[in-house]
Amino acid sequence: MYDDFSGSCIKGGGHLFTVNGRPTAPLRKPEGFYVFTGLEGSVFAVEVSGGSYCPERVQVDTRALDPRLPVVELRLLRRRGAAFSDCEFVEGIHRPGEMVYALRQGGGVKLLSVSDGEEGTAAAFSGYFIRPPVRTRFFVGTGGRREVFVTGDCGPDGAYLVPAGFVHPHKPGEPVVRAYAARCDGDGRFSIPVEPGQGELITQIEYYNKEGKRWVCSSATGPS
Repeated sequence: MYDDFSGSCIKGGGHLFTVNGRPTAPLRKPEGFYVFTGLEGSVFAVEVSGGSYCPERVQVDTRALDPRLPVVELRLLRRRGAAFSDCEFVEGIHRPGEMVYALRQGGGVKLLSVSDGEEGTAAAFSGYFIRPPVRTRFFVGTGGRREVFVTGDCGPDGAYLVPAGFVHPHKPGEPVVRAYAARCDGDGRFSIPVEPGQGELITQIEYYNKEGKRWVCSSATGPS
């Protein structure tokens, strides 16, 4: 499991798991992996809750996993009100269950290249990153071709894998912006973790209107 804000592996415990609605106690490895054993069937609804993170649900079909490495990577969003020393939170209210994003202000990172290889889609960037952009969420493109993507590991050529690929074609020179994310809770409240000092610069959040197939801006109440 990975922290959605930092991209780092979550090695601490305190998480509760259910598989197909039943409480389950997987084996926890020191590297941060959880191993499920003794399960029957091939399709499982897994829910993770507890700790400093929001509950997350994922549908797993073991038949679709690589038999050599049957691993499912799960990204957990930081919970509103949880204490983290490496971020501050931008708060607001929107529609319950909606995923909302805040964009990092400043910076001049651009797309350098996009390539497809045996390992999948990879992207290289030009510019300066505050932290290595591994397992990090970004916006890329302009206008109707803007989209969110998440990086994977860095390859030997300096390009980063994009496990899910891109929806739209992109060209070198397009802006690449760090995207912070949160999901609105049942009351519509959200708290988006951002880098320290960024909270006071962010006055708008964005969400994707699926019906209109476009990005829409909404307001944020400010840092907490």
